[in-house]
Amino acid sequence: MSRTRLLIYVALLSLSAVSLACDRLVTTVHLTVPSPDGSTSAVVLDHPSIDPPEQSIGFHPASGTFHPLRRLAPDQDWCHQVFWSADSSTVVFLIQDARMVAYSRTGDLLADQWLVNHSGYPTPQVAWKFLLSSDGATATFRPCRRPGRGGPQGSHPCEPQVTIPVRRLGV
Repeated sequence: MSRTRLLIYVALLSLSAVSLACDRLVTTVHLTVPSPDGSTSAVVLDHPSIDPPEQSIGFHPASGTFHPLRRLAPDQDWCHQVFWSADSSTVVFLIQDARMVAYSRTGDLLADQWLVNHSGYPTPQVAWKFLLSSDGATATFRPCRRPGRGGPQGSHPCEPQVTIPVRRLGV
């Protein structure tokens, strides 16, 4: 290979690496869930990281700017599910599919509570079929084995349904 071709090849590889790195340096919106009344949205952001996930959660009022609530533990916590109460008074971010982090619409922390067995990583159980009551006072779910953790593929045996109060748990 000629020296010129080698230099061009190295330059192209370097540009590809820089392009890939730049793509990872931008904070992106992972999830946006509007409140039922449309006044605000619950937002999960993905932040640049060599070892994702690296997320934060917050509110974005329809007539305002983003209001951060908390940064999740890097390389450990993730949020793929957000639930609003029907009256838009309460929002729950389900962390690791197993921990309820609840806020009032004004941003006051109402709860930070593990809902299921959380020994190990990822947790051996998930809060399946999570529902928030219409007034945000209670949460209902079924503790289930995390899919892929013991038992046949696709199997996730569940315990009976549980209903718990949301406000002031674990805070």
